[in-house]
Amino acid sequence: MVKLSKKMVVTLGASGVLALGIAAPVAAWAADGTPKPTGSASTTESGKPQPREHGKSDVDRTAKLKERLDAAVKAGKLTQAEADAVLKAAKLGLLGGGPGRPHGTPPSGAPSAPAK
Repeated sequence: MVKLSKKMVVTLGASGVLALGIAAPVAAWAADGTPKPTGSASTTESGKPQPREHGKSDVDRTAKLKERLDAAVKAGKLTQAEADAVLKAAKLGLLGGGPGRPHGTPPSGAPSAPAK
C-alpha cells in the first residue's frame, strides 16, 4: 500500500474539488435548452457588416447619455451644472470615442489638448 503524505492528500482533494467545480457547470450548460446566439446584430445574413447611420447613432448616443446623466443628478452623484457640462462636451465632440474613432481620440479637425 502506498503511503500518502498530508501534502499529497490535500493536493488530490483540491484537484478533485476543482474538477467537480468545473465539470458540474459545464454539464449543466451543455444540457441547457436555451437557444444559442447565431450572429451579431451588426452583420447581415451574408456576414457583411451593416452600414451605420451616423446621424441616428449620434442622436441615440446623446439621448442615452442624457438619461444616464439625469439619473446621476437624481442620485446626487452629479450636480445639474456638471451634467450640463458633460452633455455640452459630448455635443461638441470633445469626448471622443464616436463612430470610427478609438475611445478618447478627438474628432478629425478638432484641436487636441497639449500634454501638461
